[in-house]
Amino acid sequence: MLISKYEKLLRTIIRNKVGNPDTADDVFSETCLAVVRRFRRKGTADIKNADLEEMGSIYKDVIELWLEGWTFVEIGAKLGISENTAKSRKRIFVDRLRKHFGVSPPNKKPK
Repeated sequence: MLISKYEKLLRTIIRNKVGNPDTADDVFSETCLAVVRRFRRKGTADIKNADLEEMGSIYKDVIELWLEGWTFVEIGAKLGISENTAKSRKRIFVDRLRKHFGVSPPNKKPK
C-alpha cells in the first residue's frame, strides 16, 4: 500500500534525477525492493508512523502541483507563497522521504 500511495512521486523524482526512462524503471524497481526489505527487517509499525504521514498539506499541496507539472513560480502564485518557499517545501518533503526510506541523496558532481 505504501509503495502504491507514493508510486507517482517516487517515479517522478527518479525520472527527474536519472533522465533515461529505462534506467529510471530499474531504479524504481530497486527502490521498491529496498522498501520490501525494510518491511521485513523493521516491520510495518515503523512505516506507518513515518514523518510522511504527519506532514501537513503545505508540503503535500506543493508536491501534488509539482507532480502535475506546475513550475515553482506557478505553485507559489497558486498557493500564495514565494517561488523559493515552494522549492523549499518540495526539498523538505523529498528529504523526509529519503530519510524515511533510508536513501542517501545522490552525490553531486564537482564543478
